[in-house]
Amino acid sequence: MRAGRVAVAVVGALLIAGCGTSTTPLNFKGKTRPAAAENVSVYIGSSELLVDPSHVSAGLVEFNVTNQSGRSERLTVSLPGGHSLAATPKIGSGGTGQLQVRLTDSRYGLNASATVSSPGAAAPTRTLVQFRALRVTKPTRAGNSALLQP
Repeated sequence: MRAGRVAVAVVGALLIAGCGTSTTPLNFKGKTRPAAAENVSVYIGSSELLVDPSHVSAGLVEFNVTNQSGRSERLTVSLPGGHSLAATPKIGSGGTGQLQVRLTDSRYGLNASATVSSPGAAAPTRTLVQFRALRVTKPTRAGNSALLQP
């Protein structure tokens, strides 16, 4: 019985020792790490839309949205011509949501909208709460010297 345990321990040790070894060394010299996403906080209120900061660098932008409006809302990021680029799913009253979008050097519009049913209407209508401009400046640098976030 003791010999069987020793054999299992030896085989297990050999298997664990084999893990993590690589036949080809990894070489990241000369390769850049992408920049981390920029965070933008968005507050949707009953009659206001607040955005902080109001300008970001071009690249990946993560919108952290809180909905305090009292009804389900959706945050939409629009191109300069008004064409919708991306939108969150409906965020319930008191809820939060996130949206990641890759933006280029330009101005974008952020708006919050809700689907509201009015009595006697054939179809729900979309109402715009408020519009905010987001200015995107030059691209971010590579993230090689950036502090990594947990």
